[in-house]
Parts: sequence; structure tokens; C-alpha cells
Amino acid sequence: MLKSLNKLDWLRILNHLSNFLYSDFSKERCQNLVPLFSYEEAVKAQEKTKFIWNLLEKGEKLELNFLKSLKNLFEKASKRGFFLPVELSEIKKWFLTLEKLIPYFENSPFSHLKTLYEEIKEIDLYLNKILDWEKGEIKDRASYDLFIIRKKLKEAKEILFTKLEKIRENLFKKGYLQENLFTQKEGRYVLPVKVEYKNKIKGILHEVSQSGATVFIEPASIISLSNEIENLRHIEQREVVKILREVSQEIFSYSYSFFNLEESYTDFEIAFAKASLGKTYKGSFPLLKKEGLIKIRSGIHPLLLLKENSSKTVYNDFIIEKGLLISGPNLGGKTVSLKTIGILTLMGQSGFLIPAEEAELPLFSKIFVDLGDDQDIIEGESSFSSHLKNLKEILDKADEKTLVLLDEPGKGTNPEEGAALVAAIINEILKRETKVVITTHSQFLKTLSLKMKDLKLATMEYDLETKEPTYKIIYNIWGESLAFDLAKKIGFSEEILSEAISYLKNREYWEWYKIVEKERKKLKELEEEFNLK
Repeated sequence: MLKSLNKLDWLRILNHLSNFLYSDFSKERCQNLVPLFSYEEAVKAQEKTKFIWNLLEKGEKLELNFLKSLKNLFEKASKRGFFLPVELSEIKKWFLTLEKLIPYFENSPFSHLKTLYEEIKEIDLYLNKILDWEKGEIKDRASYDLFIIRKKLKEAKEILFTKLEKIRENLFKKGYLQENLFTQKEGRYVLPVKVEYKNKIKGILHEVSQSGATVFIEPASIISLSNEIENLRHIEQREVVKILREVSQEIFSYSYSFFNLEESYTDFEIAFAKASLGKTYKGSFPLLKKEGLIKIRSGIHPLLLLKENSSKTVYNDFIIEKGLLISGPNLGGKTVSLKTIGILTLMGQSGFLIPAEEAELPLFSKIFVDLGDDQDIIEGESSFSSHLKNLKEILDKADEKTLVLLDEPGKGTNPEEGAALVAAIINEILKRETKVVITTHSQFLKTLSLKMKDLKLATMEYDLETKEPTYKIIYNIWGESLAFDLAKKIGFSEEILSEAISYLKNREYWEWYKIVEKERKKLKELEEEFNLK
């Protein structure tokens, strides 16, 4: 299934989605998102995105912030035995964010977030009493003992600074100091003394500068005060740790609620990102249903709109009752149409808005894609054998709740044998009421499709006058690959092209090609007459 997702650009869509996420834990979840294959889950996911979409459409400004993972914070704190003040500040940011969002969650798909907030609100009140979250520090009044300790510490520092200022001023006037200041070394207050005057000052030498010109001396007259301050700091630290342990134990008792909060908030943030992404390409919500046809009106692959230069974009209608076979010229848009049907289906049943005017999507429990070259050089596997394995898996697992997307199946081997095998496979999966979309250049498959009542025909339009594809899909008509036109456009000589055409002139294929071209001209005339374009 992961291989199929990659071929439909699912991971690239997730990368764009990630741009609208704020928190790392949400971005991590986003990279591992898989489509939903349950009708009930798909409806719930759409309801969540639609709820946020409606708020944004009303002009509500939902304030989301960068939040740190609660699980990671709890893991670090549990190893240590308590939360650090900076970690408590991160928890406080969760409460600040939720306070602004909670009013929107009443009777919403995110009402569970409000319930969880109510469960842990006591922790917020506790943090307000003890924590200065902006500074990441414990408040002086977090406890009576801490208040007294810090008061003594403040008074001791004031006495020390007053004394140190007088010493500094006196020594600077005598020319003993390199600079008129004092600094700290290993938590002790020292003066920058010129090395030649170090014996003039009584005290403890703590450090010598790299040049050797300056020595840092703690004056003897402040040593006792410095010792007192250092002792008070140790006492303060013990009291802070005591407070941190008390609040941490309270927070640990709500760990289950906090973990659920992160899970629920991640769902909210991802739904917010889906709504925000949808606004960039003016998307719509598809009608989800348990069964029925795929109907997409004026749809386009989202990556064509999300790329930098998206001015040349073509929208198409896609209707798949049971099976659809798309033919047409090379580089005409067959594979893009196939991928568009696939990615819009995946997005639609996973809570995304899709770039379409409107859409109806049945819920699929499985999606299989056989697209591109899966040749494995290491395993010695050919392209055709790899495609055969994909087709075998499809035959083994496809049912009425499956969407199968096949891009030019049967290639890589004898064309007639490959087409015949594919025709048998298509016929079998159609019997199972599996929905299937096929692109092909095979005349055999195009002819055979006329005999399969459940396989409708479509072609990618080609402008015969300009010799350019229009990338528009036309139903109930088969198309030609127009290899010669593409070769001429690329620059093949007229001699090569004339010789190639001569090989086909006496074949029934060439007669068929002329009939198709004639029918195309008739269709163009009808369009002009009735202004269908």
C-alpha cells in the first residue's frame, strides 16, 4: 500500500500539509499519516476539517503557537524526578494556547479537548502561583521559606556590592586595575588587577588572563560575604528543588490526561493544516458515500496548483461508474489524469479539501496503483515481471471496495500477449465490481473495450491544427497515441517519419488511424456549432 501512496504523490501532499503545522510533534505525525479507509473515520475526519474551515471562513483568527511535546517533557522530567522551571514554562504555554481556543470547542468535533482542559485546569492554577513562566523561574513567593531566603540573599548582595564598589573605585584611582569594573569567576566576585600589582591587593587569586597581563582577585574583605551568599544560594536551590518536586508530583498524577491532550491537540492542529492548505487552492469538501460512482467536477491534481508557476492549469471532469479506459497522445495527460483520480480520492476520504468544484466519492477500503517502472536491478527483476507481481496482488485482493489504477499495463513484453493478459485481468476485476481506471496506447485494448459494457472509453484531447495536446478529457471516444506528431515536434527528420509511416500504410491500423482523425474533425465541428467549449 505504501508503494501505491508514493506513486500517487501522497508524501508530497503531506510535505505541503506540514508547512501549515506549528509544533514538531504534529509535523512528525504528519509525515506518518496514512489515508483513511473506513467510512465512519473518513466522515469524522471531514467533520473536523469542515469545522475549522467554517471558523476561518467567518474570519475567526485561531491562534496556534509552537508547543513542545508533552510526552517528551514528561519523559525527561520522570528520569530526573521533577520538571525544571523552563519545562514548566513550556507546559504553561499549552494552557495559554488552550485558553484562547477552548471557547470554540463547545459542541464541536474537538469538544474532547475542552474536557481534557477541565481535567488539568488545577495544574494551571498551581503554576500561576509558583511560576514566572516568561522568565522561566520560580516566583519568590512560591513558598514562605523561599521568600525569606531570597530576601536574605538580596540584602547580602547589596552589602557586598556596596563594599566592592568602594574597593574598585579606590584601586582604579591608584591604577591597579585593567578596567574600572568587577566581574564573576566561578560564582565569586573578582577585580581585574594588573599583574604587576597583584601583591598590592590582599585576597584570593582565581584566574589569570590568556595574555598573562591580568589576574582576577577576590578581595579578602568580601570573602566572608561571598561565602554567605554562596551558602544562601545552596539553601535557595534546595528549596527550589523541593517546590519543583511538589508541583511535579502533582503534574505526574495527571500524566494520562496530558498525553491524551497532546494526541487530541495533534488531531486539531492537523485538521487546521488541512483547512489552511485547502484555502490555498480554493478546495471543496467532497460528498462521501459508502458506494456508487466517482464523480469529480472540474478537478485537478493539487500539486499542479501548489507549484510556483501554476498559471497553465487545466481542470477536468472525472466520472467512473465501474471502469474507465483512457487513451490519447503521448504527453497528453493520461497519467496525470490517473494520478489525479487517485490522489483526490485519497485526500477526499482523509479529511482534506480537494481542488474540485464539487465531487462525490465512494469510500474505498483498498487502492492499488501500477504505475511507472518497478524494475529491480538488485533482484534481477524485469519491468514486466514486476508489473505482473503487482497485477497478481490486485487479483488476489481486489473486491467491490477497491479502486485499481493501471498506467499502460502490459508494457515491457510482447504487445499482443501483454494486452491480452491485461484484458483478462480487467474483465475479472470488473466482474468483482472493482472500480478500475486504465491508461493505454494499445489498439487491442481500445478495440476490446468496446465489447466490455462496464468499461467506458475516454481520450485526452489533441488539437489537430496546433498539433498540441489540450489536456482535456473527452468521454465516449477513443484516441490515438500520435507518436509521429510528437516525434515531429521533438525534431525527428521528415525522412525518418516518412519511412516510419510507410511501414504502416498497408496495415488495417493505418486505416483505423484515418477514421479516428476524421471523427475528431467531426467532433470539433460539432463543438463549434453548439458552442460546447
